[in-house]
Amino acid sequence: MSLRPAWWGGRLTRPRLRRRLSQLWWAVRVGLWLCGLPRRLRRQSLPTLLHQLTPARGRTPRRGALALDHAVQVVRRVCRLCLFRGPLFPQRCLREALTLYYTLSRLGYPVTIQVGVDKAGGALQGHSWVTIGGTPVGERDPTQRFTVIYAYPAATAQEARERSMASEGPQHDTEGAQRRCVPW
Repeated sequence: MSLRPAWWGGRLTRPRLRRRLSQLWWAVRVGLWLCGLPRRLRRQSLPTLLHQLTPARGRTPRRGALALDHAVQVVRRVCRLCLFRGPLFPQRCLREALTLYYTLSRLGYPVTIQVGVDKAGGALQGHSWVTIGGTPVGERDPTQRFTVIYAYPAATAQEARERSMASEGPQHDTEGAQRRCVPW
């Protein structure tokens, strides 16, 4: 009988230990960054905050540190911790989108953060997500339901609007009810 917890994942080889420690280190860094998010959002507008979160040009990306799927998994798990669900923190979709934008841009991925709205049943609902090359990261395609009203970097905003308008328009689904972020 092993004394290791079930989540540890069986036999631990040196590469596996290195990967687990890398994920743990990223989780700690993401958690510490998230602790300062409410203060940043109160002091700055969203465009100003996103501009500050964007790495400077010429900075060498650290893509080898963590693979895309592992980075997304770490960020989503940390963002869903009870600590970050309190009234000081933004809704889950904005919290995850800002954290994914910060983390993935630091890893060198060409990310875009998008904000969309949907009017269903007279109520306006919002959602935010991150894309890489127009593909949503870590979720189904929200452009089928939400109309993009803001994208950063701005060069991709027009592309997102055109893609949203090219589809038949927003289609409502009842499965997406858990993704709703009301109120912002």
